[in-house]
Amino acid sequence: MSYLESALAFDASDNPVEAANAYEEAIKQEDVGLDAFMNLAVLYFECTDPGYFCAKKLDQEFINRASAGMFRVLEQSYTRFGHQPEALFWKLYFDWFSKFADPRYDDCRQLAKATPVACLHLLGEPDGKAYCEPGLTVPQAEALLQAVKSRKTVRERYIDSVVRSWLNIARHSGRPL
Repeated sequence: MSYLESALAFDASDNPVEAANAYEEAIKQEDVGLDAFMNLAVLYFECTDPGYFCAKKLDQEFINRASAGMFRVLEQSYTRFGHQPEALFWKLYFDWFSKFADPRYDDCRQLAKATPVACLHLLGEPDGKAYCEPGLTVPQAEALLQAVKSRKTVRERYIDSVVRSWLNIARHSGRPL
């Protein structure tokens, strides 16, 4: 079994430390694609969430590794693949969550034209226009859910959770979808 296959298996079984270790080895391989980098970056991001790291009983050393690792892995992806839209999106998103940076919604609107994942950030835009250009409609949200339907990676489960939460709120808000 390759490192990537091991990483995906550990990720699917929600074993974050083992998955991270295997992804770290996998991304050293020249034939590994961008998805492995994005999976690892989002896995590290999720491991910095207090609810997640408590539930998984992650130790502080690993949490520190994850905190630095989510940005390092994105930088490595830029070196290997250039500034891909999904990687650029996750950088903005991680900065917003972990560093309380400016949310940069306009940048996310531009990125959403190239990757629907960027709509995640726009879902929380506070002024109510929060949705992708021209708006994240229910069909667009459901298409994003379809893209991550296997829920085999932390990345897919995270996207699924955010979109489902938005759909639930939107359906009960009284605002037109």
